[in-house]
Amino acid sequence: MLLLTIVNNSYKDYVLNQVKSMSEYLREKKKCINLKIENDELDECIHIYWEDGDYTEDEVKKLFNYYTANILYGVIINEFLEKRVNKHLNETYNFLNYNDISIVKKDIYKILKEEVPIDDTVIYYMNKKNSILDRIINCIEEGNVLNIKGFMDFRSKELMPQIYTIIEKVVESYMIEKEYNEFISLLKYFVEIQESKAEKVDLYIGKRGDSYILRDEFGNNIMETLLNEICENKNIVDVSQDDLVISGLITMCPKKIVIHSANRCKNKELINTLEKVFENRIYHCSGCNECLMFKEIIEMPIDNNIKV
Repeated sequence: MLLLTIVNNSYKDYVLNQVKSMSEYLREKKKCINLKIENDELDECIHIYWEDGDYTEDEVKKLFNYYTANILYGVIINEFLEKRVNKHLNETYNFLNYNDISIVKKDIYKILKEEVPIDDTVIYYMNKKNSILDRIINCIEEGNVLNIKGFMDFRSKELMPQIYTIIEKVVESYMIEKEYNEFISLLKYFVEIQESKAEKVDLYIGKRGDSYILRDEFGNNIMETLLNEICENKNIVDVSQDDLVISGLITMCPKKIVIHSANRCKNKELINTLEKVFENRIYHCSGCNECLMFKEIIEMPIDNNIKV
């Protein structure tokens, strides 16, 4: 049974190689799905047939259309990356400098080519790609002839908004990271120019992982002192405990910071920030008697925001 005729007049080598790879994959991974491929170079056509097996016609078409849609997705992405990405970045994100664009382009390539590890952000991109695939599948299902050039000229345009949304997210993530790194550099500068006001400060993480106590080498509770200072400052309306910890440590600028039970901390970004700002001043403790004691007693009856 003829599944599809692809008029292969654009990205010929890529499309043919991908069709062959799809056929091999379905034969090896999906038993009894055997595809027969006839490459008519004269008419620039690839005829793909399905030889009867254990799967129903609907099951085979569903799988075949999905993998064919991925091939077309690859064609669209190659076309976009080769011909449009520079223009789009320069026209849409004119606040990016040359170095920014160079870095963002690399991120875009990795995302669109799916060369990144899976995390929450990548799942967002995957959802966008699935939306694109659904639209491509709808096009494939309209008939049993697919003209690659015709698809690229007329149908791929309706998929561009989804790709631009992905690009927008990549740029947004890049700018957030850039601003964060600039913030870290500023904090490091403050630490470097300040004189240390303490030899050592201990940071204890509460048993719920969302409360903290800072103590200097004499056992004084720095958190209480900082909180009192905030209460006296009527200009400050809202401050988080995390900000309080960072502010206290930068103010004290100790020569040594011991973090107790860091693995318990819910906000891993706090620990990462401290490690980046204070670098070799950071030490970790995970099992001293004080760790166990503060695991039980640190229970601040407030959320992570202190309002004054």
